[in-house]
Amino acid sequence: MGSKCREARAKYELNDENLTASELKVLSFGLPLNEIEQRNVKVGEFKGEPVFVHTVLCGIDNTKPVLVLVHGYGGSGALFYNIIKKLTKHFKLILIDLIGMGGSSRPANFDADKMTAQQATDYMVDHIEAWRAEMNLTGFYLAAHSFGGYICGHYALKHHQHIKKLLLLSPIGCNYDPEFEALT
Repeated sequence: MGSKCREARAKYELNDENLTASELKVLSFGLPLNEIEQRNVKVGEFKGEPVFVHTVLCGIDNTKPVLVLVHGYGGSGALFYNIIKKLTKHFKLILIDLIGMGGSSRPANFDADKMTAQQATDYMVDHIEAWRAEMNLTGFYLAAHSFGGYICGHYALKHHQHIKKLLLLSPIGCNYDPEFEALT
């Protein structure tokens, strides 16, 4: 394999370094690089290996209220790149990647085939709470899309004392009740 081939392969190899660089490129469409901070927040360990939630802080004004954005299934916080600039005018914005998705850890102790739906939901909720505790956040706005909305709805039921307001953006798992609509 020639040197140009090795260079191209290294440039596009899926690893933490390339993922971080690509995420910065995408997010810089909305904000200057000096207003974006990426970090991996440790939320535990599994078999001696750290487990972390990938986190991106957007905006430089720490006096603004905090808005945490959570993506849908299989996504990452970078998917919100198109609305970051507008939101940072009003909020200190924090994007998190759900455990097992985006740039977050994929610990081997999550086995969907051996868990009930409630156990899998609790697993995700518990990692969000560990992240929140590590970040020392309380009184924040929480907005979540699709699968993230489903998980954050469960998070709010269990840890409502930390949330100022929950915004569900097209959440999955919400039943439609035509009888309820008829009453309104």
